[in-house]
Amino acid sequence: MNTPDVRFFARYGGCSNVQKGFSLGVNKEEPIDAAVTLEKNGVIFFVEQNDMWYFDGHDLHIEFDEKQNEPVFTYR
Repeated sequence: MNTPDVRFFARYGGCSNVQKGFSLGVNKEEPIDAAVTLEKNGVIFFVEQNDMWYFDGHDLHIEFDEKQNEPVFTYR
């Protein structure tokens, strides 16, 4: 059985409070060189080693907005 994996990565362009000129990318793929992983409800979320610079000491927090029916990403 394949476990769904979700990668967070630095995406060129867009808007972010973390890195100017970059934004958070999200993609469904398997890890190659994961630096950080978290399993939640059978889903593995991860950041690859080569994207760690983007977070620059910030922790990514994800909540689900039931009213908008979409995820909300914040950095702390």
